[in-house]
Amino acid sequence: MAQVMEGSATNSHGTDDPLSKLPTREGWSEPLVLYKNYWLRPRFAATIMRLQNTFEARHDDIILATNPKCGTTWIKALAFAITNRSRYEFGHHPLLFHHPQEVVPLIEIPRDGGMTYVETLPSPRLLATHIPLSLFPDSLATCGCRIVYVCRDPKDALVSRWHFENKVHRERSIDFEAAFNMFSEGFSGHGPFWQHCLEYWRESIACPNRILFLKYEDMMSEPVKYVIRLATFLGVPFSIKEEEDGIPEEVVRLCSFDKLSSLDTNQTGELVRHGNLIVEKSVFFRKGKVGDWVNHMSQEMGRKLDCIVEEKLKGTGLVLSFSDHGVCNVEAVRPVCPREAAVEPARAGDRSIGRRRAWGPSAHGTAVCASNEHQRLAAMADIENPGGGGGVVDARPDPDRRCAPLLCMVGALIAFCVLSMLFYRAHRAAGLGSAQVMEGSATNSHGTDDPLSKLPTREGWSEPLVLYKNYWLRPRFAATIMRLQNTFEARHDDIVLATNPKCGTTWIKALTFAITNRSRYEFGNHPLLFRHPQEVVPFLEIPRDGDMTYVETLPSPRLLATHMPLSLFPDSLATCGCRTVYVCRDPKDALVSWWHFENKIHRECSIDFEAAVNMFSEGFSSYGPFWEHCLEYWRESIACPNRILFLKYEDMMLEPVKYVIRLAAFLGFPFNIKEEEDGIPEEVVRLCSFDKLSSLDTNQTGELVWRGNLITEKSAYFRKGKVGNWVNHMSQEIGRKLDCIVEEKLEGTGLVL
Repeated sequence: MAQVMEGSATNSHGTDDPLSKLPTREGWSEPLVLYKNYWLRPRFAATIMRLQNTFEARHDDIILATNPKCGTTWIKALAFAITNRSRYEFGHHPLLFHHPQEVVPLIEIPRDGGMTYVETLPSPRLLATHIPLSLFPDSLATCGCRIVYVCRDPKDALVSRWHFENKVHRERSIDFEAAFNMFSEGFSGHGPFWQHCLEYWRESIACPNRILFLKYEDMMSEPVKYVIRLATFLGVPFSIKEEEDGIPEEVVRLCSFDKLSSLDTNQTGELVRHGNLIVEKSVFFRKGKVGDWVNHMSQEMGRKLDCIVEEKLKGTGLVLSFSDHGVCNVEAVRPVCPREAAVEPARAGDRSIGRRRAWGPSAHGTAVCASNEHQRLAAMADIENPGGGGGVVDARPDPDRRCAPLLCMVGALIAFCVLSMLFYRAHRAAGLGSAQVMEGSATNSHGTDDPLSKLPTREGWSEPLVLYKNYWLRPRFAATIMRLQNTFEARHDDIVLATNPKCGTTWIKALTFAITNRSRYEFGNHPLLFRHPQEVVPFLEIPRDGDMTYVETLPSPRLLATHMPLSLFPDSLATCGCRTVYVCRDPKDALVSWWHFENKIHRECSIDFEAAVNMFSEGFSSYGPFWEHCLEYWRESIACPNRILFLKYEDMMLEPVKYVIRLAAFLGFPFNIKEEEDGIPEEVVRLCSFDKLSSLDTNQTGELVWRGNLITEKSAYFRKGKVGNWVNHMSQEIGRKLDCIVEEKLEGTGLVL
């Protein structure tokens, strides 16, 4: 282990400089300095410090960020080819004559030691960096430009980095064991490796429209899919004609390892880096294989490194793609966006027929566990509703989904059958908790069988609930959702506002209506001053007059709301590519608000709070389990950040103007500079505030007619809207109990309610 010293980094003249006060230690080929929690080569640390004052970012810059040896050369080539495809023909493309490292400069390794070349590039500039996100120059961190980050299995990254370092610094080569030990302790250029990844990961969740987080392994597995996704994120999406003409495939071929590594321009000659570092062009192309680490380190070393990284990332939701080798193997169960799934041709030249993966708990790797009452009932419902998430499960081999061995499948099937039979018999004789669960009790008003009649049912809050594809629903909503599968015609520019009940639904409806219609109405004479937010944005599953006629006649883009779980979306909505905004809330506040609401509109069958807490905690509430509902949208927002915006009610309440600006940008109605200077975002916040809306006569008097027979008082939608109001209705002990249940259900997902 190398000794860490303070104040040893002096310049070539021996005089003090900013680096001289930083801790230093032995690195791979030269000493490293510790600057703001990251180990850096001294010259890079000095450049990063200098960039703080000299680098002028532009709002349309595109930054390609990576840890070293994590697909940097590939993402440079792909981004350059995608953004310049209208300028160059593939047969005479600059990438055939210039190294990818030449066409996209690294910010911290400028040409000739200065930023002149970068400053003269036309907009939008393609720039690359290995700089950790927290060390970005202020102008770059605040300009709002797009960032693409590519991470990689740490083991493969380590092996590739070791080869690269020893080729570039032959006179100071390092043996693999020493490199492994330093890497595992966090000592490598731009390290710790895991912290570098985690910063970008967290920011990609907070700002999905600004940062696209990709995994090298995913890109290698389905390159066309990710090229299409990358183009969309960069603001240069492929047109339908381009996709039909196979342009994404042409980009993939041009930028493939085999193609680029075979070119003379990439195999001969040198690159001059930072004015004095000369690197052979060929060293940037070694193998590019996934899992090549097995040829350089033992299984034991692989397990050790996996365990270290797993421990460092525990509870963050980020899982790096570990390989199969034992106890610390963690499979990255990443949700795949059906709307962005690559199309599989049915025959040569036919790009119109494709398959999509199912959404839902089963599509995210959540196994049915017979040790839990709710999940056993979910299994029973799956028998009645094969397919779970409502889509066609893609049967092609998927690196993110390893097939279970046949023996395990057979054993699981036998165990399932036995447990289901025992469970069925037990519940024929006894109730589940406070309510009995029955099969086949949901019949229509005429007593005849309908699709609901085969679903398990149980006592709900104000009426029985049926279990449909792993979710507890009111029978009338379940019937509507089934009907919507065949009747609802989505549009690509629809905007869907999704929530669990009592999680800011009325507020998000008002905000979105005000944002998207701000050019049509003055704030002093706005429709929201005279109409309830629930009236201006209709619910999909609660149509007016019992059909979808009103929704079908709405002009585009339509604003639509739903409480539907993502996995129950109609196929047309799941695949049309429309935008979805999801708002979640602290489960304790949501529970209290839901209980008040239910007891107001169903006074004749009100429920006491303790019973509501117990059922909610077991997952038995309308559209429940609550946590699974949130988790579906959360996972999909990570997989498809350009399609789903995941918001938290508490964050919005804390900084409403910030989130109104963010919401407007996501919806495709961004505020311009003049609007922001004129305070229009603040006007939207004031118009849609709880105090403003709840004080209006239109929201305090009168009734809303839902579905022809359900009437609710308008005032029932405005109670308090406070964060933390649960403390006035449940004890700290009950609050802790519910927190523990939710925390356990969400463990390892990265979602924290």
